[in-house]
Amino acid sequence: MNDRFRTRVLDPIQARLGQKLKPPRREGLVWGYDEDDGHRTVRLDIDAGQLVGNVRNDGPSAPVFALCLAAELGETDGDPTRTLITVVGRGPDRPGFGYKTSRELLQFRRSAFLLHALSELLGDRFVVEMHDDDRWEWPKWTFFSVEGYRKNKGPSDKGRGRLAWEFELNPDVYKAFCAEVEPIQRFQPLMPTVVHSGEVTKDSHWTVGGKNGVPLWVAAKDDRRLHLFELDSGSRGSIGTLAEALCNGLMLDYVFEQNGHYDPSGVGLKAVRRARRMSFWLTAQAYHPLVFDREAGPSAVLTSLNRALRTSSFQLGVLPWEGEVTSPSFAFEELWGGGLRR
Repeated sequence: MNDRFRTRVLDPIQARLGQKLKPPRREGLVWGYDEDDGHRTVRLDIDAGQLVGNVRNDGPSAPVFALCLAAELGETDGDPTRTLITVVGRGPDRPGFGYKTSRELLQFRRSAFLLHALSELLGDRFVVEMHDDDRWEWPKWTFFSVEGYRKNKGPSDKGRGRLAWEFELNPDVYKAFCAEVEPIQRFQPLMPTVVHSGEVTKDSHWTVGGKNGVPLWVAAKDDRRLHLFELDSGSRGSIGTLAEALCNGLMLDYVFEQNGHYDPSGVGLKAVRRARRMSFWLTAQAYHPLVFDREAGPSAVLTSLNRALRTSSFQLGVLPWEGEVTSPSFAFEELWGGGLRR
């Protein structure tokens, strides 16, 4: 992190927000700032190895952090600022014929998808430079996996699992959502966003499997809107929550547009196809200051992203909770966005 980045990016943003910011600082991340003929650029050089892992983590979510900084810097004086992401080096090796794809490559592809989708969404406001062979591409036969049954542990769940349980089985949360947002069906766990090349088998993964996907979702009573939730049980706000929501939301937008194939017995992906719109809620106790302030409201990045997402299937929203994760109270009076009329 050089002095120019600190003085031209961090200092004015921190002065505006009234609090300090800590961009991820680790080997393989180099932050910078350029200004040429009045065009400003927040720059991030990121080693390809940092894009291996969950997109919630500091390395893979760093490009979204850069996007947040660029959006907020534009708010300091009204001058637009773009984001330039340069991926340094090469991603994990592609397997030879007859060899299994490594988990590292499956994780890298998910990060590469997020970079691709954001550059498609934002155009010249989010530019990605990387080796052509590492860029995201859909497999010729794109198949989305169906959700597996997840036994509900109820009160014994911890963290995000406990938050999901409160939504799923707490009748007071269900009644409040119906009253404050809109009438809904039953909350459901896990909306998968795992891509396969060909039909679903253990060897056909194109992106990493496991529990990757939306942890909670519910359809409106009339099926016209789908509500998706990215849950955060931490006491400190994370950029990773926004990165995960964007990755999953933009992946499901592909399904919404009737692209790809899936098992029609998968109720979640079938609900995506039936819906006319989707609302993606960031549900957390604490939010990163570059994402949402519970007193000041949405950040510059949420506002600009929703503006860009008008032509997509979903809008981002915020539904905070407070108290303890074992007995959270969902603050519907603080609900914002999601494409809903208030």
